[in-house]
Amino acid sequence: MYMPYLRGKKFELLALLETNERLVQSESFLPIIEPVNTSGENLETYKLLGEGRFPFVLIINPKVGNHTQDNEVENTILPLLSGNLNNVYIGIILDKDEPISKIINILTGYTNFKKVIIHNTNYKDQDELIEFIENDESIEYNIFDEDETMPNYRISFPANKKIILRDGFVKHKTNKDYPQEDYYCQNVFLYKQQGYYGCSDFLSVGKKYNNGRSGNPHAVVIHYTVTENGENKMFHFLSDRKDGPSNQAGKYLEALNHLIDFLNSGRRFGDNTDGTNEFRSNHKSEYFPGLGGIKKISMKHHIELLFELAK
Repeated sequence: MYMPYLRGKKFELLALLETNERLVQSESFLPIIEPVNTSGENLETYKLLGEGRFPFVLIINPKVGNHTQDNEVENTILPLLSGNLNNVYIGIILDKDEPISKIINILTGYTNFKKVIIHNTNYKDQDELIEFIENDESIEYNIFDEDETMPNYRISFPANKKIILRDGFVKHKTNKDYPQEDYYCQNVFLYKQQGYYGCSDFLSVGKKYNNGRSGNPHAVVIHYTVTENGENKMFHFLSDRKDGPSNQAGKYLEALNHLIDFLNSGRRFGDNTDGTNEFRSNHKSEYFPGLGGIKKISMKHHIELLFELAK
């Protein structure tokens, strides 16, 4: 099973909306959304998600973004999904020092929903939490951030439907600092033999959240996930020019030329995804989808590729 973890930014939500129909119809695909803002554009996208195309996890207590201290997810986003509530899983992120009574109150407050618990810490009231999970059939999945939880902590929880989450994306300071390739997390190949029901990651974006706008980069980069010789890598295709923030469209076409040359150099597993075909279409028409659009296409490719590997 593959459960991609997305922050609810505009182009991440759009990548979900454009997900290939094979994934939408599969029980092995369940995306996780941590909402980071309720801007007008994003609300319109949530309305489309509410049309019931596929199930997803909606995190009710986001830890990054604009709504870490309010109830906007419950008050603004959840009502927009009224046509798809049967497909909405309620997700909760554990805080290490949050009392178990508060966790239970949140989870029992959504009586008609399946629930998902995201463990991004070794929760202090572990025994009480395990007892609650064992007695609440609505808890569907426990997701463990591999970088934030200890192996002994993860092992102690009920074996049924545990998911391993890891950030496989290597973040560099600026676009021009990216090498040709980076190693990417291999959990998609290992999770079954490690006793997990599925795997999760932060796509070709990474876990670190940036809430601001940093302006146009000096170099344009395309992040492209590749499976070669039984392992995953993240390739980075950069523009030739890295001399200033101007001419983003021209720089995208330079980076795109390098990606297309790479794709034409030999067939690889997953090189016919919707995202890859969209990159090819952009190259043929010399179309620039915008910097956010580039990320969206990369995410579409990554989601489809990891889904195929995780099956």
